[in-house]
Amino acid sequence: MWVAAPTIWKSTKETINNLRKCVKNQGITIIGDAYTYKSTKKYADYPTLEETNKGYSFYGDKILEIKDYKNKLWKKDYVKNHLLKQGGVK
Repeated sequence: MWVAAPTIWKSTKETINNLRKCVKNQGITIIGDAYTYKSTKKYADYPTLEETNKGYSFYGDKILEIKDYKNKLWKKDYVKNHLLKQGGVK
């Protein structure tokens, strides 16, 4: 299981390349990640759902299921998490 993986390896393609080394053949990786539905300048550091899926399936891996937990707290969480990274709000 991996949560918000592209923030470590910069892209979903790089993430899958690294995670594949940790999973046996026919294994399953569960990924929790953030994405946008369309590109925006405001959330430029997040890929779109389409870009995310292309990265995660780049090496021929199958996406078995997507559960989208879209809710109204996303914007608030985004701001809070970025402030935390910058040493701001706790």
